[in-house]
Amino acid sequence: MLSSGVKCVRIAAIEVFSINLKFFIYDYFLGETDMFRRLISKTMLLLFLLNLLPLMYDIKLVKMESLTIIVPDDYPTIQEAINAAAGGYTVYVRAGVYHENIVINKTLSLIGENMANTSISGGGLDNVIYINADHVSVKGFTILYANSGIKLDSASRCNLSCNRIYNTMNGVFLYYNATFNFISESIIESQGGILLETSSVNNNIIFGNEIYSTAAGIMLTESSHNVIVRNYITGSYFGVVAQLSSNNNVFVANNLYNNNVGIGVAESFNNEFYHNNLIGNSLHVDSYSSTNIWDAGYPNGGNYWSDYVGVDLCNGVFQNETGSDGIGDSAYIIDNYNKDRYPLMHAWAPFPVHNLNIGVGYQTIQDAINANETMNGHFIFVEKGVYHENIIVNKSINLVGENKENTIIDGDGVGTVVQIKANGAIFERFTIQNCGEYPYKGIHLNNVSNVTLKENIIQNCGFHAVVFDNSSYNNFINNHVSNSQRGVVLDNASFNSLLNNTIMNNSQCGIYLCSATSNSIENNTLSNNGHGIYLIENSSHNNIISNFVLNNTLWGIGLERASYTNILQNIVTHNKDGVHLVFSRDNKLLENAIMENWLGMRLESSGENMLRSNQIYNNTFNFGVDGHELLEFVNDIDSSNFVNGKPVYYFVNQSYTTIPSEVGYVALINCSNIVVYGLNITNAWNGLLLAFTNDSFIANNVISNSEMSINIYSSHRNTLIDNRLNNGNHGIFLQYSTNNAFRRNDINCTGWSLYITGNELQDFINDIDTSNKINGKPICYLVNKKDLIINPSVFPSVGYLGIVNSTNIEVTDFNLTTKNNEGVLLAYSSNVTITNNFIASSAIGIVAVNLTESLISNNEISGCLHGGISLSQSHNNTILNNYIHGPAQAITESKGINLVDSSGNVLRNNTLVVCAYGFSVWSYYFQGFLNDVDDSNTINGKPIYYWVNQQGNQVPADAAYVALVNCTNIVVQDLNLTGNDQGILLAWTNKCNVTNNILINNRVGIQAINSKENLIIDNYIKGNHQYNFGIDAWWFNENIIANNTIEENGLDGIHFVGSAGNLITKNILRNNDRYDILLSGSSENRIHHNSLISPNALSNAHVEFGGINYWDDGYPSGGNYWSGYTGVDEKRGPNQNFDGSDGIGDTPYVINDYNQDRYPWMTPSGPNASWIEWNHYHNYTEIVDLLLILNETYPDLVDVFSIGKSWQNQ
Repeated sequence: MLSSGVKCVRIAAIEVFSINLKFFIYDYFLGETDMFRRLISKTMLLLFLLNLLPLMYDIKLVKMESLTIIVPDDYPTIQEAINAAAGGYTVYVRAGVYHENIVINKTLSLIGENMANTSISGGGLDNVIYINADHVSVKGFTILYANSGIKLDSASRCNLSCNRIYNTMNGVFLYYNATFNFISESIIESQGGILLETSSVNNNIIFGNEIYSTAAGIMLTESSHNVIVRNYITGSYFGVVAQLSSNNNVFVANNLYNNNVGIGVAESFNNEFYHNNLIGNSLHVDSYSSTNIWDAGYPNGGNYWSDYVGVDLCNGVFQNETGSDGIGDSAYIIDNYNKDRYPLMHAWAPFPVHNLNIGVGYQTIQDAINANETMNGHFIFVEKGVYHENIIVNKSINLVGENKENTIIDGDGVGTVVQIKANGAIFERFTIQNCGEYPYKGIHLNNVSNVTLKENIIQNCGFHAVVFDNSSYNNFINNHVSNSQRGVVLDNASFNSLLNNTIMNNSQCGIYLCSATSNSIENNTLSNNGHGIYLIENSSHNNIISNFVLNNTLWGIGLERASYTNILQNIVTHNKDGVHLVFSRDNKLLENAIMENWLGMRLESSGENMLRSNQIYNNTFNFGVDGHELLEFVNDIDSSNFVNGKPVYYFVNQSYTTIPSEVGYVALINCSNIVVYGLNITNAWNGLLLAFTNDSFIANNVISNSEMSINIYSSHRNTLIDNRLNNGNHGIFLQYSTNNAFRRNDINCTGWSLYITGNELQDFINDIDTSNKINGKPICYLVNKKDLIINPSVFPSVGYLGIVNSTNIEVTDFNLTTKNNEGVLLAYSSNVTITNNFIASSAIGIVAVNLTESLISNNEISGCLHGGISLSQSHNNTILNNYIHGPAQAITESKGINLVDSSGNVLRNNTLVVCAYGFSVWSYYFQGFLNDVDDSNTINGKPIYYWVNQQGNQVPADAAYVALVNCTNIVVQDLNLTGNDQGILLAWTNKCNVTNNILINNRVGIQAINSKENLIIDNYIKGNHQYNFGIDAWWFNENIIANNTIEENGLDGIHFVGSAGNLITKNILRNNDRYDILLSGSSENRIHHNSLISPNALSNAHVEFGGINYWDDGYPSGGNYWSGYTGVDEKRGPNQNFDGSDGIGDTPYVINDYNQDRYPWMTPSGPNASWIEWNHYHNYTEIVDLLLILNETYPDLVDVFSIGKSWQNQ
């Protein structure tokens, strides 16, 4: 009980907007009842009040008002002080006995110095304190001798707290229009306790009071919508009473002890009673003509009844599942109309976290889990409130929140919020929020099974909201996941069920499966994510059924290298791509509705899939298939699939047949002698697809509004006549196909009208005459010609110009502005002259394949989105005096001049302006780099330095592009290189010094092949192409890469292929998209003292196709800092087995079985050496075998350039 000598200690004040009412929260009350100690922490009081504050409207924290009148210093009586006070004042009353009957008719605070010795006696008359104003606060008094201790009449939003009232007729009397008042933590020993009377008295809170020996502890008469919580009432005739239409009140967590009647109800309905303790009352409930609610459902439970005789052997909503749950298996019967369906087996504890099986309460969730008395199978119930914890569930318990909206576990931005490490745990009805930055999660299941996560909200959890890691047979049901990067991740997880969840506003994807098998994703709603559902990395045998997938910015359902997936009866709408498969096979797509996406369904390099009864309609592009090999096109797609209400005809291995006239989509795969005639096809990805199809007849078709109107891939001897291609993005794609005949086809498209490509001469041999037109201009496609001069006098207008297998051709003075993939195509030809032409608007201005001994000069190429001049396998040509101006808009693929596997070419006086990547050279062969490119070629006014066979020089400071081919001892220093395919190229180049350069927004910062013993030091490499690397090195051996900052590259920071013996040290690799370091087929590289900080990458490092590399420098020097490392630092020493931290993780950072950093740094600054007893290592020897003679400019790197460092422990 509360001692009369105890003060209430104020710790906070809460004020309503525009009023002076302040609610005070108190640290604690001392004292003890005969039953148990009444401990109520300030934390739980605060949590409780914050949940109730919405009733009080617009409440905020403020400072106390400074305007105070003191009694008796300023006025001798309390009433005089009140009369003198203005609204909003505080009247502070010093200790003493005051004989008054007080009337408060204005907004103010009446504060007693000390409840124990600040008394107001009413002299047995009327009311001690009569309140007839709103927003009045009274606290800290002993009140006695009157009809009512405190009476509220037409008073609202008053706060009566921390008072003692005795020897009165009524303790507190709320009468007529008394609403939204807060009566708390007072002691009442009067004939009547707290009375609420008349129908206008409602929405009041009665909290935490102790009431002794009254006729009725708390009595409601015609009073509704009040909350009565955590009061202690004993020795009274009635504990609480609700009578005469007192409806819709809530009675929670009250202790009704040793009263004649615990609860009296008469002619009142729909009141809620739960978590109350009814102990030792002569009659627990006296109910007359009333029907009320006596529990809070399952598993919240009902009340504790000391006379309940039931048992607890079962659990569940129907109490028919094996195992106890702290709730009786049979109902507590009050009468025919009232029963507690879920009576508690133990008294409800005063703390907010409850073990229902044993009736013990705890202050925190983790305390409840950790308690020795908490056993597997126990039910832990958590009251609503905000719990600032990171919890670990390491027992097979049922952990249940009171309400998912306001039972909140907040990680405060630190660590993983909830880790579940026990099989069979149940976790439901919580909000989980605010985990730490990557790699931390909202909820993490690690190597567990049979766990259920149900009816939770997981939000604002950084990179990963929920992760199932190596976990199986778990259930994720009816949860809401939002505002993270990835919503639900299944990583190497199997046989899990994701059912009826809402997953939205996750920036990367809603549901993400990686190497996950046999999982079920059913009846979920996925909206406004990046990808809706995304399966990668050999995920297989998963079921995606009856989901509603909408408004995702990327793919609704995406599979990449996933197989044996059942995608059934989903509704997919308003995404970028509805359903998109990449390199995915043996999947079944059945009965899906795919509508109003940008792209409905696309099978990209994905074969052996089955499609049945899918409805695809009203997408910008409804359906399409593309690939590279025959098996990537072979799918089982029958005419039960419909596009815009018309059947799909996807013919595989058919011949000598005609496509019916009503079609939604047509594809011919490995077919021959098929007739496609008179069709109207619209809004397809590829309107008509021919793949590996021969000898077919395509005529009089109208194909409109498609991405690719006709796609012909590896198909031969087909005839296309009188087809109309209207308003598509692209017209005809003719790829690796030969001897096809085109006549009188009319192409009118907004993008590339004609695209022709191949790997050998035969791929370009097609019969395309000038009867074919692009936007009304004839196609000029010359095959096997020689000794021709082509100019506007011969061809007044040209829609497309191609020269194939021809010699001694001169093309001059054309204005070629039609949009095609190539403005001019030169294939397998020689002695061709292309001069004085204006070429614009194509993807690439001039494309040359296997072109020799030719001249490309004095042309102006403008606004070509993907490049100006491109040579592939072309030799001994001259490129002279061309002006190449990139597109006005920023297109990342635009290369001014691009040489691929081409040699012996001479470049002079070419001017490259505003190209995304001004100049590019690449080959896997030495000869492919041997071109004569001098510094008369410029990019944005700065020279290209393409050095071959040079040594001992330094690249000038005005360089726009640098390539070193077969060079030695070259210095590339202090350059700012931007906007090229490679910022710096090293090919068969050795012992060069690449230092202190700034390389920004190149496709690759530094690209190297077959080069060794080079120094790459102190460079800044940033923001290179979205599909490439900071440093890209092939067969790159015994080089040093040190002190570089490499960040924000589209794939990897450092990418090695077939490279060995390199030292990578003291680099910062940050925010790279895929990996900081990727080693492919590379070994014996030493990688240490780097900081790898890319939290959004797949991982910091990846090794593929074999290779063993060394990822640390031994102990105590250590390895690298990894942002993805999740280990701890509690140990030290070479074996990390001595107590005490050392700045090195206690467990290795594992890349794969053969590549591990044994001593990962805990911070980017490296290990803490302060504790190390260096005398234990004092007689070490260091064997130094330098890769190079070190430049004195880098003395700080001497310690890391050694090979074979050994420690001899003394």
